[in-house]
Amino acid sequence: MASFDQAIPPGKVGKVSASVRTENYRGQVEKTITVTTDDPTKSVVTLRIKANVVGSIVMLPRPGLAFPTGLNWDYSGRLILRKDETEKGELAVSDVTTSAPWLVVRTRRIESPEPAAEGIPATMPGDYVLDVSVSEDAPKTQGGFNVKLKTGLPREPEVSIPVSVILQNPMRVTPSPLFLSPPADPSKLATGTVTAILRPGLSKDSLKATASPEPFSVKMEPDGARRYRATVAWKPNGPDTAKEGTVVFRAGDESLTVQVRVGDPKAAFLKPPARPAPSPASP
Repeated sequence: MASFDQAIPPGKVGKVSASVRTENYRGQVEKTITVTTDDPTKSVVTLRIKANVVGSIVMLPRPGLAFPTGLNWDYSGRLILRKDETEKGELAVSDVTTSAPWLVVRTRRIESPEPAAEGIPATMPGDYVLDVSVSEDAPKTQGGFNVKLKTGLPREPEVSIPVSVILQNPMRVTPSPLFLSPPADPSKLATGTVTAILRPGLSKDSLKATASPEPFSVKMEPDGARRYRATVAWKPNGPDTAKEGTVVFRAGDESLTVQVRVGDPKAAFLKPPARPAPSPASP
């Protein structure tokens, strides 16, 4: 945010004042201010503000969380909160609140050193581990949220931790598309498996799947929390048996379609025939 003197007489000095909100920043920060004038020799002046933002705490391994994470499409994560070495007093996390009721937060104070594990560095006595997860009450949404807490420290008595959440896609299915190797024995089935992971808010509904056209079939079985394993099979029935199909996964009112092919994975999927253009109306 900036304010400035709009009129500066020739030979006089004007003032530009700027402020930067730093509550969501840590470390080196640089911002620019562009000043436009009617000076014929230099109509545009660029001002730069550089600052080193030092808060009461250091967040590790990064200053915030984003969900989902990783190949397992996780909707939970951990942060280490550590008192900055330049701060006085003792870190005492309390009064933890979230901007969304379906964000669940648990805190744990470290009493003795713990080794690095599950994406977070080693901890030391006095640190706090912050566990944040998305509950099954979460709606279909996408946006930025936050976790607020008190630190008990003088420089930064309250901290807001940003949490980015994407709850748009109903599920993640891998691999997609699915390729099946044709069996050497034409009387045998060609099979393949995919893993489906439901997002929070949908996993309270059971996942169902249907395959089409008729040579394809699919069988579902649970494979952990929010996870399912689908076995897709293709049964040949002569040389004209369809070798391309789809599997549609449904949970609640939402669905996702996966293409399936028997044969070379490098070949392009066939496109459905284009609909003929409507005939012009008779006069």
